[in-house]
Amino acid sequence: MALPAKAQKNWEAGYLLLITNPTDTLRGWVRYRQQAVQFQPTAGPARTIPLTEIRRWHTSRGEDLVLTPKALQPYTPAPILSEVVQGRTALYYDALGTQQYILAPDAGEARPLLRNSYQKQLQQLLPACSGPDSLLRPGRRVAYKGRDLAPLVLRYNRCRWPQEPARAATLQTNARLEGGLRVGPRSYRLRYRYDGELQDTDFGRQVGLAGAVFARLSFNQRFFLQSELEYEGLTSSGRLSVPTNTPSFARLVDTSLKRRQTLATLLVRYHMGLPVAGRWRPLLLGGISAGYALSSEFSVITTLSFPDSRPAVVLPEDATAARWSRGYVAGAGVEIPVGAYRPTLELRYHPMLFQTTGGTLERQMQVQATELQLSWAW
Repeated sequence: MALPAKAQKNWEAGYLLLITNPTDTLRGWVRYRQQAVQFQPTAGPARTIPLTEIRRWHTSRGEDLVLTPKALQPYTPAPILSEVVQGRTALYYDALGTQQYILAPDAGEARPLLRNSYQKQLQQLLPACSGPDSLLRPGRRVAYKGRDLAPLVLRYNRCRWPQEPARAATLQTNARLEGGLRVGPRSYRLRYRYDGELQDTDFGRQVGLAGAVFARLSFNQRFFLQSELEYEGLTSSGRLSVPTNTPSFARLVDTSLKRRQTLATLLVRYHMGLPVAGRWRPLLLGGISAGYALSSEFSVITTLSFPDSRPAVVLPEDATAARWSRGYVAGAGVEIPVGAYRPTLELRYHPMLFQTTGGTLERQMQVQATELQLSWAW
């Protein structure tokens, strides 16, 4: 048997115990590549460790990996196995090769548990203990998963050899909840997003301060799911000279907006590389946002002026702006190591759309914002 061409384990936080120095624990990031284990300490250069030097590999998810025992080598091409249950009767999972569980009794031949017949195999290989706590009751269904198989094997060990230690690996998620805040300058500009006479209105660019609080789930310190809550103020005005095709009067249209809103944003972040001491990491982010205006003052005023001495005529529209807005966020940045923390500096593009009306005419307004944000999580 040969390993699949893409057999590998990606970077995971954990530690290694080596045969050559069993009292020394190597902590950092570990992955399996090309019949060897690559180890990246939290500080210092990476190194490649031959499999023959590894006694045990423990991941932050609680998974224990060991060299494939000699008795199990005929059943799998994988050089390492996940040890699901440790005891006189052990249970392994072959993640790199066959994707099967292998039952290895202390006395007797090991048996791969086949997906189409593992229930019968368990009844043969794990005879029930006496008493009400039988292992496999008639009609009981056991899923082909470690969380279902491991308790059976663990109880069997404790039933047959109560004085000898036996334990099952307790798998857990790498997700971790973090909180933080971000702050930095923001530049934005309004523009009409519709095909009509006001689409060329010249709104000046505004500069201000933006900030938000956030909570995020960290997945293995590389992927993050982040939610943000922000209070935002928008104040801008623009003017357009509308062609009249006649010298008898001129027409100016003034648009102004004063809006205060809350924004909720959901982001996916990917931080490249590993969080090693002294190493900067580039990052990408993207997501969607929705806003609700706590207050919104929107006006569109048309002014007609004449070349003679007649006074100008001011014609205000019955203009309103919708409370709800929507948009998206896209950006890139860098994660900077500062002591025990890793703040990020991010450049974001954040356009938002909302609907406006003037009389019977509907027009979409867009806020085009660019932000430079310093983000700090703890």
